[in-house]
Amino acid sequence: MKLAYFTKLSILSLLTFSCGSAQPTNDVANSEAAVTGVHSGYYTIRMDDRHCASPICGGFFVKSVNSDTTQCFDGTTKAECYVGALDLAKLQLTEAQITEIEDQVSPFVLRGIIKARDFEGPVLGVLETYEAWRGHSNATPSGTFFAVKDNHVRCITFPCPSYTSYELNRGTEPLDIHNVDVSRVTSETNDGSDASTQLSQAQGLLVAGEYGVITGPAGQGTALNASEYYIPLQTAGQACNSDESCGAEAYCDFGFGACNAINSNGVCRVKPQACPYNYNPVCACDGNTYPNECSAHTAGALLSHPGTCASTPETP
Repeated sequence: MKLAYFTKLSILSLLTFSCGSAQPTNDVANSEAAVTGVHSGYYTIRMDDRHCASPICGGFFVKSVNSDTTQCFDGTTKAECYVGALDLAKLQLTEAQITEIEDQVSPFVLRGIIKARDFEGPVLGVLETYEAWRGHSNATPSGTFFAVKDNHVRCITFPCPSYTSYELNRGTEPLDIHNVDVSRVTSETNDGSDASTQLSQAQGLLVAGEYGVITGPAGQGTALNASEYYIPLQTAGQACNSDESCGAEAYCDFGFGACNAINSNGVCRVKPQACPYNYNPVCACDGNTYPNECSAHTAGALLSHPGTCASTPETP
């Protein structure tokens, strides 16, 4: 099963050519900018098992991935920061999902900002969370944390640089790689197919691991060997009929065909803080073509249909 999946990911590189590319971000700091950087603001979490009065104890310790230090709410830097709570409100989770994160924090990577909050006396940090990524209870992450995406490069032989990896919380240049091997994380109940699917999505896949060498008919290439991988937690969202009903930091998503969606049923989504660089054009109800759905939502435009608009300008 493990070998079969490794081969499956490799075969993804044996298709016809197209092209894709992306640029890194230099945002790393623990501030409002932390979630505007495309690959910044990611933390691992562990429960606080100290025995003292809440909320001074009993919260969580958060650690910035790929860094020896984490900036806390008061400006100090430590190996990890204590927060009195995880603020998950912006994720619009179900009660079951909230319980899953708070009771089993170790398999998760959360993306957000550490902020100060008054706990009716002591002022402590909270992690205001914008994304939640679920890992696996049977895996221990080691190595470097990356975001990895399919860059749509296809070759007639292998290895082929079909993926681009970005180090989380660092301003380093992205690297085109030839394979993503998740076989160390697979099990009898997990064949790794969800990783393959997620690689082709706009958010990509989060991977902890190390680079290695892979060899094929085209010579040597770079493989990312995963010790753990993470899938974004899917949320149901709040029902809505307009952007105003979702609040200032969200929009009402009606899907495609939304040009006459007034008073229709949509779902509240958190406004994108940054968008991927993949080109998958959509025509919006304002008559403009946007590079992808995220770009249209950032502009506050409703979606008309996939593809370009007829005889209209393209919006960057």
